[in-house]
Amino acid sequence: MVSLALPALDPATTRGGASPRPTPALPILGLFAVAAAFGFVFWAFVLTVRGQWVDEQALVGAKRFLAADATQAASMSWLNHLPEVVGLVCAAGLVVCAILRRDVVVPLLAALAAGLAMIATQLLKHGLLTRPDLGVSAAWGNSFPSGHTTVAAAATVALVLAAPAHGRTVLAVLGALASAVTGAATVIMGWHRPSDVVGAFLVAAFCSLLGALAIGGVQAFRARVELGRRSAPPRTPAAGWLSWLCPPVGIVAVAVAVGLSAPGVSMAGQGGTDDPGLYVGAGLLFIAGAALIVFPLMELVSRRWLRD
Repeated sequence: MVSLALPALDPATTRGGASPRPTPALPILGLFAVAAAFGFVFWAFVLTVRGQWVDEQALVGAKRFLAADATQAASMSWLNHLPEVVGLVCAAGLVVCAILRRDVVVPLLAALAAGLAMIATQLLKHGLLTRPDLGVSAAWGNSFPSGHTTVAAAATVALVLAAPAHGRTVLAVLGALASAVTGAATVIMGWHRPSDVVGAFLVAAFCSLLGALAIGGVQAFRARVELGRRSAPPRTPAAGWLSWLCPPVGIVAVAVAVGLSAPGVSMAGQGGTDDPGLYVGAGLLFIAGAALIVFPLMELVSRRWLRD
């Protein structure tokens, strides 16, 4: 007897049942958005009188804090070692990711994205960008973006890109916190202004999206070769809601920082302020808020393109 049963249709290969095909459009748009944000931060805080003044007050306040008690600087000397510690943690994390994946290509591409972020920061700071002397800060040289902060931010980039899907969101949030602490430390120690730190976040985010495009492309190619059909769509991380929760919190923090700084902006170029400590607090809020915006959004934008 001849069977009239039709072969089962694979929903991944049919037009009606297929999941939407992942495209790199969102990461590409993200690249333009991050580049625009970087340009805005550089213009606002480095190329304008008022921006330089607010940024400088945070640096002045931090230096006064350190000068008030010689033991304070010594007690915080451990902050000098944060980049090295973060780098070691990142290297160990990449090894773990390679073991979990049984694959070295994705962790290698993630490490290359992190390395690109650190190289880009040095090229921008020492070659492409300059800090004009507008008469409101000690323009001894350009410090935008922060190299120390880029190390922590690049570590976050590498781990988020290399991790399996279920761990990316948690790593993005933890990395945001670690990057914020590292950036805040550079301000408290009098090494950098707040805008330098935020600039480093944005450089790392840009390189992260480049890395995501490369990794997602490799994963899509592998899926086609190994399965002979369209690959399954990327999986949503188990704690994916965190990437939606953090940016609004970060926006509130940035808004508060702007509100704290706004009353003194009119004093730009008039000899300073009686309370530079206020601007230290505003700068730290700005850093924390920016980290909670940049890194979770980076994970969200990459999510629809990266696979497990």
